[in-house]
Amino acid sequence: MKVRTTSTRLAVDAPRRAGYAAILAALLAPLPQAMAQQYPPPAYSVPGQAPPYAGPGYGGPTSAPPALQQEAVPPPPPGPAMVWTPGYWSWAGRWVWAPGRYVARPYRHAVWVPGHWRPRGPTWVWIPGHWRR
Repeated sequence: MKVRTTSTRLAVDAPRRAGYAAILAALLAPLPQAMAQQYPPPAYSVPGQAPPYAGPGYGGPTSAPPALQQEAVPPPPPGPAMVWTPGYWSWAGRWVWAPGRYVARPYRHAVWVPGHWRPRGPTWVWIPGHWRR
């Protein structure tokens, strides 16, 4: 007669994992949303459309992006560690403007270097922005 046993490890580990998640949520709850968000949002997406950083089958834009739109920077910044990141053109099957916004610096004296579009072969590719010291 074969006896089938099940591991009790899963039953013991489940509450422990739930406890870790609760502790993490309690630690992150008091952080302002802007502190957790350091980079501009991803490009607007269209369901079924490949994002600008897709692989070899990428059907990206074949025309240059439109000229950047003029944006008025809303004064004042929401906090002393906030910096304005300008808007940019995003490709979602067509050119879509992603407006600029304030984001938190990841470290003191950080400077945001905006992303830009660069021609590569017959298409254009997005070079993401980054923080510089």
